[in-house]
Amino acid sequence: MQNPLVKVFAFFAVLTGIILFCTIFGGYTSFYRNENRIESARTALVESCQERLALMPALITLMQKMVPGDAPESMDQTLAKTAALQKDVLQQKLPLEEQKSKDFETSETALTLQVKDMLAQLKPVADQKNMGEFEALKQKLHKAQDNLYMAGYKYNDEVLYFRKRLKSIPVTYIAKMFGFDKILYYPFSEQAFLPARKTFEP
Repeated sequence: MQNPLVKVFAFFAVLTGIILFCTIFGGYTSFYRNENRIESARTALVESCQERLALMPALITLMQKMVPGDAPESMDQTLAKTAALQKDVLQQKLPLEEQKSKDFETSETALTLQVKDMLAQLKPVADQKNMGEFEALKQKLHKAQDNLYMAGYKYNDEVLYFRKRLKSIPVTYIAKMFGFDKILYYPFSEQAFLPARKTFEP
């Protein structure tokens, strides 16, 4: 007759194995899902940037019509570089390296400041004839900026959550086991993507 202690030991060994497997597998799938959320958030962020960029030709045209000679001559080249960087970030399959993240943030921040400056110049000169066109475009830019803010917030939130979990016990050991600790994500600064009311309003 089999010793009852052996049965108890076998039961707890199997139970421990199941718990260990669930912990490891759960930790792995959790990191994997977090990675997917980060990539989805990055896609949404770049698409929001593209949405705002698509409004720039209309803003430049209005600027040239209402404030002749004040539209920057190098704007077309700047917009082309911004569009190329956005496309590069969108198509990159690996996490953005630190320098690419900084370049992207710098480019979008420069565009934000340019939009703010152009809106500030247009506001006092918008006469009754052009006021409707100006207000409609301003509303579109405000909506695009708010979408950009939400996308940037979501991306940073997911990145910071991933980085926080890398330091949390026991999942830090699971991260090292599967190489997640080698994956580096860099959040954008808090000032990179602000809502329209904090960006364009005095």
